[in-house]
Amino acid sequence: MRQLILVMAVIAGVSATAGWLIGHHARTAVSGVDAAHGQVASPPVAPPVPVRVATVARAAFTYTILAYGQLGVAPEALQGVSAPYDGVVSGVSCVVGQAVHRGDVLIELAVAPELQQQLTEARLARTAAEQDLALVIQRRELSLATQGDVALAQHAFAAADQHLALLNERAAGEGGGPRRLRAPSDGVVAALTAKPGTAVLAGADLVDVAPADRREVRLGIEPSAAAHLHPGQAIAMQPQSGAAEASISGTVRWITAALDPATRLVDIVVALPAEAQVLDHERMSAQIPVSLPEVLVIPRSALVSDDNGTKVFVVNAGKAERTLVTVLAEDDTNAAVSGPDITAGTVVVTEGASILDEDHLGVVVMPAASPAGAPAAPQAPVSAPAPAPAGAKP
Repeated sequence: MRQLILVMAVIAGVSATAGWLIGHHARTAVSGVDAAHGQVASPPVAPPVPVRVATVARAAFTYTILAYGQLGVAPEALQGVSAPYDGVVSGVSCVVGQAVHRGDVLIELAVAPELQQQLTEARLARTAAEQDLALVIQRRELSLATQGDVALAQHAFAAADQHLALLNERAAGEGGGPRRLRAPSDGVVAALTAKPGTAVLAGADLVDVAPADRREVRLGIEPSAAAHLHPGQAIAMQPQSGAAEASISGTVRWITAALDPATRLVDIVVALPAEAQVLDHERMSAQIPVSLPEVLVIPRSALVSDDNGTKVFVVNAGKAERTLVTVLAEDDTNAAVSGPDITAGTVVVTEGASILDEDHLGVVVMPAASPAGAPAAPQAPVSAPAPAPAGAKP
């Protein structure tokens, strides 16, 4: 009996000792303390990520922006054809949008009935004044009138003659018929208010002609691009309707200094050559080259965007560090950027950046690091340092 009790006591002691050892080992693993050496164990290190890199270059960068606009004419360039006198429109020989040449007949304007009546009365008044003057001169020769009477008669005749001349000028026609109002220049009829049979007053606008040499296209572009354009610059445009087979070269006339409230873009006005064969109000597209001198250029694939902005990963001593950048411009291959932590010569990740995160910032560089835009050149691999074995002494 005593032996049985002794065996049970020994078993209980062994179990307690084993439980203490297991618990102590678990606590040591959690706290990261190496019980054998009394040192803190190194946490597990994520394996390095294979990446490709490129070197940031400082160079001129040219990219192309696409802009859209509509053909029109400068409002101040419109040439109006107005009625020279009160009259009635007797004929209209044009329509809106019609191409016209200088001297083409646009409107025929007959004298208004009221003006015709004034002409009749003025002719009678002049005839009467002329007869009175002749009679006074005869009486003066007979000493029946004074020189003052002659002067008064001459003044009355001159006034009647001048009044008739003014009316004749207002109602002057061609061959005694309606006056023909003609196009002042080559261009397109932009507006037409005259209708046959309509009575009009002197000075009323009847037709507006848009001169062929003052047609222009208003394009909207980003403010950052507008700063690199200048008046006189040539721009190639293409009608969107396909009415013209070849592109049309225009010249920048001026650039606005304010944003369009509706589009939030900067308007540039491009003048077309007079001989350009394009329809009025045509929608136009333009591909505009923009050059940025001496900027930092990287491959476009190096850019990584998220909710915090656009960033690149800079490689240094086998580690990749993220840094925010500002994209100035980009094309299908490269991008012009700026940022406080990159300069010419900085090495950035171009392939593999999308899988880098807080736990994977160690990288191993694959061959082919090269300046942006240049052919790939071999580069010696740059590896993250191998993690030290747990428990190793420094």
